[in-house]
Amino acid sequence: MHKLETYTDKSLITKKQNNFQVDVYYRVTVDPEYRSWLKTDEEIQTEPGVVRFEIPFEQTDDDYSEILARAEMGAQVNLITPKGTNVFRDKKGVQTVLLESHVSQPLVAKYFCTDDIAQKMDHAARFKRVVSLFGCVFYGATYHDKTFQTPDWVDSLTRGETEPASYIVANESINLAASFVETKSGPVFFTRRALLEYLSQPHIQQEGVLVNRPYEALKGAISKKRLKEVDYFNVANEGDEERYADSQYGGYKAYFVERTGYCLRAREYPFAGKSYLSVSSLKHFYSSENLKKFENAAKPKENLTKIIKKVSGRKLIK
Repeated sequence: MHKLETYTDKSLITKKQNNFQVDVYYRVTVDPEYRSWLKTDEEIQTEPGVVRFEIPFEQTDDDYSEILARAEMGAQVNLITPKGTNVFRDKKGVQTVLLESHVSQPLVAKYFCTDDIAQKMDHAARFKRVVSLFGCVFYGATYHDKTFQTPDWVDSLTRGETEPASYIVANESINLAASFVETKSGPVFFTRRALLEYLSQPHIQQEGVLVNRPYEALKGAISKKRLKEVDYFNVANEGDEERYADSQYGGYKAYFVERTGYCLRAREYPFAGKSYLSVSSLKHFYSSENLKKFENAAKPKENLTKIIKKVSGRKLIK
């Protein structure tokens, strides 16, 4: 399998006037057996490099563990995303099912190397957003906990015996912008929960096809589509008895995605003077034969339960 190894520690943090600058060393190893699976003829850099990851200056824990974890997760996301540095050079991004992620920070290991995706993390909202993005981008990858170990290839860099082959500047805003899905109704950002719901949908499971890039597949399913806002996210779907009413979720709204059968539960967040939709839930409601019927029936701001009943005849939650 291909490898992406990263390392950082407290000695690599520099406090500036407005932010923390954290140097994250990285190294890529390409597995010769799967080299042809990377759809690129470009040379892939395997010599160690460094990502200088910038994090806004704010209150943090005394041991800087959150800052270091955010920097390491952020560096790894930037390194493999198609709109980021994309060190594996594949236009669609490296297939995560063929990737090993080696991490050095205990907080990263806590939430991912043990697959312990905590629902109630005692961390700030910004940290949770980074965790969610990292979990989406690396879904399907194998994790290796390298905490409290300084690899030999890092030692040679810190001692000045070797020079970094590349120098990259990145930050959380760059990562978020690169992870946006552009739709005809504006940018959308997917959380890990939405990705898991996408992968668990019956129409995905029935195809029986291995999704080698789960996050990119999800983004592709929604990209360049138009979103139609509806009043309520409140339906029964194949035994799903959850009820999502906008009035109960403080700012969350429901959107149908044209020509797909998906309905998103999302809310707006500001970003760089604009706003984007953060999707926290994703459902699939109707079969392909009902697509035309649905397109004729769905109207903006129409009650969602009425639309579903009109199109599919499904029994609604009382």
